[in-house]
Amino acid sequence: MVGDEKLQKIIEGVGKLVAAVESNAYTLWQKKGLTLGQLRALLVVFRTGKITVNGLASALGISASAATGLTDRLVQHGLIERGYTPEDRRVVELKLTSEGQEIARELIGVKRSLVLSALKKLSTDEIETLSQLLERIALIVEQESANVKPDAGNLEHSIAVGGGDLE
Repeated sequence: MVGDEKLQKIIEGVGKLVAAVESNAYTLWQKKGLTLGQLRALLVVFRTGKITVNGLASALGISASAATGLTDRLVQHGLIERGYTPEDRRVVELKLTSEGQEIARELIGVKRSLVLSALKKLSTDEIETLSQLLERIALIVEQESANVKPDAGNLEHSIAVGGGDLE
C-alpha cells in the first residue's frame, strides 16, 4: 500500500494545479468586475442551463438568501436573468444571458488552454498513463460518492478547489 506521505503529495499536486489555473483565470473575472462567488454561481448556471435559486444554493453550499444576493448582483451585471417555471410560478428559475454565456465560455476556454498547454509538454506515454489514472480515479470517486451525500462544507470546499471548472 502507498504511504500517506505519497498520497498527500498527490493531493497537494492536484491542489497546486487547480490553484495555478485559477490564478491565471483570476484576471479574467476580475476584469469583468465579478467576485469569486459570482463567478462560481455563473459557472453553475452555465453547466445546468437553468436552475432554481434553491438549486444554486445547494450546488454552492450556501443559504438560499445568499444565493438570492449573488443572483441579484449577477442580474444587475446583465449576466443572469430570472424567470418562472411553468409548473409553479412561485419558483424562480435562473438562466444566463448571452453575455453571461460568453463570459462563462471565455473563462472555461482560458482554463482549458492553460491545461492543454501543459499537457502538450508531456510525452505520449505520460499522457496515456495520466489519462488511464484519471479515468480510474474518477470512476472510484463516482462509485464512492454514490453512497455518500456530501455535507455543504465538503461541497463548498470541492467547489473552492476547482469543482470541475476545467471542463
